[in-house]
Amino acid sequence: MHHSTLSRATRISALAIIFTLLTACSNNSITANIVTPQSSPTATTVASTPTPTSATQCSSVPGFAGAIGAMAGPGFSDVPFPANSLSTTLVLHSTGTGLFTIYLFQVCSPNTTKSGIQSFFSGQMVAKGWVYSPTLPFDGGYQAPCGDPYCWTSGAPMAAPRYVGLENVTAIGNGLVTYQMRLFVPPTMPICPHFTTFTTFVPQHKEVPLPPETVIEPGDASGVLVSNGMCSAGTAASIDLFMNTELGKLGWHQGTFNPGGGATFNCGGPFKGWISPDNSHAVGWNTANGAAVVNGWQWSLQTCR
Repeated sequence: MHHSTLSRATRISALAIIFTLLTACSNNSITANIVTPQSSPTATTVASTPTPTSATQCSSVPGFAGAIGAMAGPGFSDVPFPANSLSTTLVLHSTGTGLFTIYLFQVCSPNTTKSGIQSFFSGQMVAKGWVYSPTLPFDGGYQAPCGDPYCWTSGAPMAAPRYVGLENVTAIGNGLVTYQMRLFVPPTMPICPHFTTFTTFVPQHKEVPLPPETVIEPGDASGVLVSNGMCSAGTAASIDLFMNTELGKLGWHQGTFNPGGGATFNCGGPFKGWISPDNSHAVGWNTANGAAVVNGWQWSLQTCR
């Protein structure tokens, strides 16, 4: 068998070239697989701020190659979409005990404009039985202002409401428009067997933030101290977390409240609790002496004015 012999210099040069190529491949591989951590889950990278595209159909838009005919998923089959729209899969945004579960997904619609999409949903959501909602539980609990006309709710009286939000509507060229849909799946309504006369706070009490699906049974009042029976979705721990979190966000502060400039007898003595931003009243609550009910927890709320 014949074989040639390479000079030592030739072998060294060949090895140097191979090493250089391997190093370049290795560096390219590492760079391609770097993933930037996200502070919170998002549905896809295409939706937030799309840039003009040369694509002429939704399936060619980055992020929509594997998308399916647009649909909002289980429990939201009554959400309409323009013809030939595509949507990505649902991505969980947030969830928690006694809170709304929030999903995000992206949609691309052809042969339309930004205003066309907004007009479509404004009309067709109502036609499907949805009504405008001025608030949405963006953090899963507190009903915060929607901020635009593109928020809707649906639910029978005394039933857990669903919510839908239309966001980030952007025309990306060639008659293509992308946008994000936000779905709010409610926690299961609590069954409060001992509440015979009650009011459901949907979407939200006008003064005091209350956990999702809260109902109230008016209680006793002595002077300016009022104590009401409450029943909410979740547990004692989730109710405590909601109240402490949301009251602080809304400018309430903890302290001792003296109604009437010192007439402490009105509330049976100095009232320790959360004081309203205008210092006109204070609230306190008791979950420790409450009781579990199906899908929720009974507790009490005291207000001192």
